[in-house]
Amino acid sequence: VMNMTFKSCLIGVVLAATAGRASAQDSDWKVNDQHAELGAFIGVLFPSENNELFDRRGGSQQQVFSEGAVVGVRAAVYVLSFLGAEAEGALIPVGVDRSDDSALLYRFGGHGILQYPGRISPFILVGGGAFGVESRSDLAGNDMDPAFYWGIGGKYYVDETWGVRFEARQIHIPSPSNDNDQTSIQHEILLGATFGVGRNAAGPRDRDGDGIADGVDACPDEAAKTSDGCPIRDGDGDGIVDADDKCPALAGVKPDGCPGDTDGDGVRDDKDECVDVAGTLPNGCPDPDPDGDGVKGELDLCPTVASTEPDGCPANDGDKDGVVDAEDKCPETAGVPPDGCPPDADDDGIPDADDKCVNEAETANGYQDADGCPDEVPAAVKAFTGTIEGINFRSGSSRINLSSFTVLDGAVRVLQEYPELKMEIGGHTDSSGSASSNERLSKKRAEAVKQYFVSKGIAAERLTAVGYGEAQPKAPNSTRAGRAQNRRIEFKLID
Repeated sequence: VMNMTFKSCLIGVVLAATAGRASAQDSDWKVNDQHAELGAFIGVLFPSENNELFDRRGGSQQQVFSEGAVVGVRAAVYVLSFLGAEAEGALIPVGVDRSDDSALLYRFGGHGILQYPGRISPFILVGGGAFGVESRSDLAGNDMDPAFYWGIGGKYYVDETWGVRFEARQIHIPSPSNDNDQTSIQHEILLGATFGVGRNAAGPRDRDGDGIADGVDACPDEAAKTSDGCPIRDGDGDGIVDADDKCPALAGVKPDGCPGDTDGDGVRDDKDECVDVAGTLPNGCPDPDPDGDGVKGELDLCPTVASTEPDGCPANDGDKDGVVDAEDKCPETAGVPPDGCPPDADDDGIPDADDKCVNEAETANGYQDADGCPDEVPAAVKAFTGTIEGINFRSGSSRINLSSFTVLDGAVRVLQEYPELKMEIGGHTDSSGSASSNERLSKKRAEAVKQYFVSKGIAAERLTAVGYGEAQPKAPNSTRAGRAQNRRIEFKLID
C-alpha cells in the first residue's frame, strides 16, 4: 500500500511540475547562478515494518513504528542556477506499535539537487546521511544507522524571494541481519516554504525597459509607462486616444471620436463624398451645376461662380477657386469663398486639410504648433523656457563656469525626452561696454551653450543661437542688481 501511495505521489509531482512548466511564464524570471536557499518543512513519514532502528546492545527486539509527523529545516547552495548542494535535518515523533509508548526518530544528511531554474521549478535529488531513534531502553533504545535517499518534487516561487516546495522521497536504511533484504524503505511526503538569497537579484525581466515586468506588461516589446505597459494609441490620428474613441478606425471629432459633419449638410463625413461642401443625400454633394453656367460636375472648377470659360472659372482667377484674384487673400492656393483661402473651421491659421483637430483651435505656445490641436507645454519643458537661472560665464568671456553644467544637463535630458522640440538659445548682456561688443559677446555665449548641447548628442539643427546684446534689458542698467539680471541666457521654443 505504501509503495502504491508513494508511486502515486511521484506521478502527481511529475504531472504537476510538467503542467506548471508549460503554463508558467518562466521567461519572466531570471535565476542567478550563484545563490542560496533556506527552508523549513513539515510532512509525513511512513516507516518500514522491517528496519534496524533499535539498540542491539540493550537486548531490545526490533520495534515497529507508526506513521509520524516530520518537522525540519534545510539550507542549499547553488553554484549553477540548476545544480546545487543541500543539507537538512528533521525530527519525527512516532508511536511504537504494540504499546502506548512513543519514540523520537531523527535524520540528517546532505544531497545534490538538480532543478529547472524557473518560477515553477521541478527537481530531483539524491543523497545520504544518518537515520536514528531516541527512546527508552526497553523499547528501541538509542540507535543511529546510515541512510541513503532520493526524491522528486517541485517548487513554485510566489515572487523573486520566496515560494512553496513539495516533494516525495524514499529513504533506505539497513534491515536486520536475519532479513533477506539488505535495506528497508521508508517513504516521506514533505511540504515546505523556501526562501531565495540572491536567487533573483535581477528581478522579473523587463524587455522594453519601461519599469513594468514582462509578466504583467501587455506590450512587453513597446516601452510605455502606463498601467498596462502599452503606449497610448490613436490609430486614426484624430487626437482622441483609442481607449476613448468609439470609432477608433475612423478619424473623427470630440467627444466620441466618430466622424463629424464638416459641411453641416446632414451627411456624415465618412459617407460624404463632398466633405467640405454642403450637399444633399445620398452622397452629400451639391447640385452638379449650382451656378447654372452650363459647366457641370468635375469640369466646373468654380462651381459657385458662373463663367463662360471652359473650366467654369473667371478668367482672372489664377488658382481656380472661384474667387477672383483681386478679392483672393490666398491667390496662389485654391480655397473657398469669400476670401479664397483653404477652409479653417477653428480659425487657428492651420487649414483643415492639415489640421488634426479641425474644430479645436491650436494653442500657439511653441510646442507642437503644427498639428492644429490644443495642448499644454509639459512641466519638464516649461521649466527650461524663459530665463534660465544658474547658467554663468567667466567675466567678459564665453567660457561656461563648471557650476552651470548641472542646469545644462537638465536641459539636455528634456531635449532627449522630447526629440521634436526645437529651441532658440538667446544670449543677453548688460549695457557695460559698446553695443557691438555686447552683441558679439552674447552671440558667443549663446553659441557656447549650443555647442555644449551638441556635445551631449542633441542635433545642431534643433538649436538656434542668437545674440541680443544689451537690446532687451529686463531691469534698469543703472543698478548693479539690474545689470546682473540683464546678463542672462534665455531658452525659447520654436516651431
